[in-house]
Amino acid sequence: DLHLKPIADGFVYEKEAICRWFSKALRTETKSPMTNSAFPDRRIVPCHTIKAMCLAWKEENGYCGIPGAQAEGAEGEEPAGVSEGRGAEGLRSRLRGVAFPVSQGGYEAEQTLAQINSTVPGSPFWLEIYEACGKLPAAPSLVKLRPLLKSEEFTGCADSYLDHNGSTLLMYCVGPANEDSLPMIMLLMRHGADPTHRNALGQSALAYVRAWSRTEPSELYGPIEEALIDAGCDPTEAACF
Repeated sequence: DLHLKPIADGFVYEKEAICRWFSKALRTETKSPMTNSAFPDRRIVPCHTIKAMCLAWKEENGYCGIPGAQAEGAEGEEPAGVSEGRGAEGLRSRLRGVAFPVSQGGYEAEQTLAQINSTVPGSPFWLEIYEACGKLPAAPSLVKLRPLLKSEEFTGCADSYLDHNGSTLLMYCVGPANEDSLPMIMLLMRHGADPTHRNALGQSALAYVRAWSRTEPSELYGPIEEALIDAGCDPTEAACF
């Protein structure tokens, strides 16, 4: 299978897969699934070289998510535009606007290169959507989030946007909470956010709610906690800080 968000530690892993590995390990010393040696840390670093190679292969082979499917053209011919601009800039220009299949929730969704790039930590869209969700020093803002979820750069799945610890947008908008937090949580869940997702530290959004409610007590946290438990979070989960 082709990588969609490759990251590496000497070996290359699919981002969502290694995040699941980290969250299921729940031990102080997480070991590599390839070498059984301890990871020096849990920071997730995108492997842009492998990602570019995968995107180039998809384009050059007319990949459309159906095994054996090829781009239109005579047998033995390269798909149109493949021989042009093989450098990095040529690759970007050929792939701009091209859609790639991505599995989400058991069905095949298509993502453009702009959407794929928007999920890279530190990219302009990633920074904008994290700020809207309350990445400090910003506060959660429903007014800022709504148009971003309608943007052509948004992948359609809120959990496509992870930070270096595998934390989600949901984990940021739960605290410090304001009046926008609960409506934003419900909105993000309607856009694919999984409240039971655990980051590389083994924490879910509920662990952050309980931590913030102790740090900055407010009546806002009760309804948020109830909503997350109703959505499947473990009611026995402890605060994460």
